[in-house]
Amino acid sequence: MQKADVILAHIRFKGGATRTVTVPLPPPFTQSRLTPSATLAVIDQLLETSTDAEVAAQLNAQGYHTVAGLPFQAMHVSQLRRAHGLKDRWTRLREAGMQTAAEIAVRFEVTDQTVWHWYHRGWITGVRYNDRGTCLFVPPETVPVCSRPRVHYRKPS
Repeated sequence: MQKADVILAHIRFKGGATRTVTVPLPPPFTQSRLTPSATLAVIDQLLETSTDAEVAAQLNAQGYHTVAGLPFQAMHVSQLRRAHGLKDRWTRLREAGMQTAAEIAVRFEVTDQTVWHWYHRGWITGVRYNDRGTCLFVPPETVPVCSRPRVHYRKPS
């Protein structure tokens, strides 16, 4: 038996008429269950600015679906990212020079909580890298002026 690219079916009807039908072979199951490369390219592009859940929401808004026809969820994006070697948001931000709160704290001899305080006050810039709100920070050149201790002067008596 030879493997062909098409299925050739000879049909005989009750009245004796015959017909030959040629149908292309469906792709192998494993290949039909692959995410299209165009979808992977969109995911890769969206990961530059978004977390897994944000990517899933944007894919759904653009009309993309999983190979099973379901709406995307963060879990799908995460699995596709790992399976196809796409860089996660953390890696992309680290490559752009962003630092953790601990790294900035060591540099300025403050606590991690102080760095987070600066971030919540808007004194330094942070970018979320996951869906829990954890950030990496743009390293400031100096300690934010607003956070320096205030010196209180007393009038001489």
